[in-house]
Amino acid sequence: MARLGKDFYKTEPVMDSPETTTALAQVAHNAGDRIDEAVAAVRCVARRNAEFTSDDVWEWLGGCDTHEARAMGPVMRRAAKMGYCKKTTNTIPSKDPTCHGRDKRVWRSLLLEEFKLQP
Repeated sequence: MARLGKDFYKTEPVMDSPETTTALAQVAHNAGDRIDEAVAAVRCVARRNAEFTSDDVWEWLGGCDTHEARAMGPVMRRAAKMGYCKKTTNTIPSKDPTCHGRDKRVWRSLLLEEFKLQP
């Protein structure tokens, strides 16, 4: 098994500029109630995977049926603030064909051990 470098799990805080915060709030507003459902999906995915991307959350939700696919940004930030996951510096190519292989942020679960300890 390959050994992971010491920076593999390096994480960075989730901090946004005022402009980004405003834009994220608008995206979340446009997405409506779907945000809460998506945050719950992040929790489910984080309880089952050590690392994941927003593609995994979309898959859990059964795909994107909102007009505002960018809403996953505020979803992931909210999930991080709730202690479900932590942003890493790693990215991987998207599994979603509509993303054309662009890089997606890898998030580290903060719930996986909690899930394993439950009977």
